[in-house]
Amino acid sequence: MKAMLFLVILTIALLADTKPTVAVIDFDAQNPEHAIILSDQIRSHLSMSPNFTLLTRDALTKIMTEQEFQVSGLVNEETQSEFGQLIGARYLVTGKLKKTGIYFFLTVQLIDTNDGVVLSSASGYAMSVQLLCANECERIAAVLIKNLVQQ
Repeated sequence: MKAMLFLVILTIALLADTKPTVAVIDFDAQNPEHAIILSDQIRSHLSMSPNFTLLTRDALTKIMTEQEFQVSGLVNEETQSEFGQLIGARYLVTGKLKKTGIYFFLTVQLIDTNDGVVLSSASGYAMSVQLLCANECERIAAVLIKNLVQQ
């Protein structure tokens, strides 16, 4: 009986200590290089938080290869929840980069893959992708981290 109680307590403790998994997919942008640069910047800032497990770009690529799945063009608002579950991520970070006039606008969303609900959104703008990286990505990631910690 004591052994059974010990196993139940140990299981509860292990489950309580499990950190959620987060995946950042390459952002949607007209220039694929910009998409990779910005998603990597957000991923880098998110990796500094000890509150969740962050899937690396290499891990995502490996999972997609094993599943024979290509992300480009297939992950959209209707399929992102399913994609997150397929790769084992509880949360998915997506983003869009648009250029309007002389400004680049970046919008990033944190999505719960269990129900597809957008839990958080943050945005920023600058006159170049380099300025977005330097001035906005850390702030945007901080907003996402704050919302992840509250979940």
